[in-house]
Amino acid sequence: MTEGLNHSRSTHTEDLRRPSTEVIICTYNGARFIQEQLQSIFAQKQKPDLISIYDDQSSDDTVNIVRQMISQGSAVDVPMCITINPINLGYSGNFSNAIAQARKDVLFLCDQDDRWRSDKIQASICALKDSGTSMIFSDGLLIDAQGQLLSTQTVLTNYGLSKNDIINFTREPVSQLVRRNYVNGAAMAVLRKVAQAALPVPSGMPHDYWLAIWCSLHGGVVAVPETLYEYRQHSGNLIGVGIHRWRYQWVGIWQNPRPPRLREVNILTQFLPRILDVPDAMVFKEKLEWLQACVIKEGRFARLIAIMSSTLRGQYRRFGAPYALVRDLVSVLRKAT
Repeated sequence: MTEGLNHSRSTHTEDLRRPSTEVIICTYNGARFIQEQLQSIFAQKQKPDLISIYDDQSSDDTVNIVRQMISQGSAVDVPMCITINPINLGYSGNFSNAIAQARKDVLFLCDQDDRWRSDKIQASICALKDSGTSMIFSDGLLIDAQGQLLSTQTVLTNYGLSKNDIINFTREPVSQLVRRNYVNGAAMAVLRKVAQAALPVPSGMPHDYWLAIWCSLHGGVVAVPETLYEYRQHSGNLIGVGIHRWRYQWVGIWQNPRPPRLREVNILTQFLPRILDVPDAMVFKEKLEWLQACVIKEGRFARLIAIMSSTLRGQYRRFGAPYALVRDLVSVLRKAT
């Protein structure tokens, strides 16, 4: 059931110089922060043509807050609507369903608990036009539950991307994404037609990672170094960056070294058949073969030989997310104890 669409603003879908824009917000028990997030969207210098909210069976006051803000929509001159899912779809499923139903030219995926810089839409549209790519994503600042800065690091530097890495990402997005996902859904603007062509999202895979890979192979992805949003970290985060994660990383590696590596195998196995007809995608096939040797191969000694050989060939630098080599070595050691 969709409620509250306000047609007070005209759209210009037919004018390619000014593509229509749609903000997609997927909510679930987000009453604490949803109003602040919406206010930051209302304050955009370039207003969106539509805000589409998809609630995933919230049990708190999220829907009532959104409905109240929809009733005030004419005051801020931004059309809004809310759809309440008949069943809980989960985080990635909710976004996938929302993308499938989107109708405007450029989609902005939006978390319920962040804040946007006032020129996020404007700067993102400019970057899309200038680059001619299917997707752009920006850097962001890290804030706490009270909205205070958490770190001098940005989102992308926290992920391990330097300024040079961001430039290289734009030149070679596939070679960056084969290592890990650097693209937050909350940071991206993506062409609707390309995003919808990527559906369905492979089972068990984060929707933003899949969209980033798909777009890198179908039109390109550009990284924008500007910090266009504030990424809120709090106890209710389903996915976050973990400012002090290094304190827990080594304990987690020692206790459970293998599950994240097996998850990589599962994700690659799921999506690889969807992209094998694209020449640039062969690097993902190479990564799966590497994982099968270093993570799946039976026998500790055989895996250790594969790990050492891969290290000498530079495959951990080419394919490995942070701590991948440590995880694999600890996995062999733990099996031996």
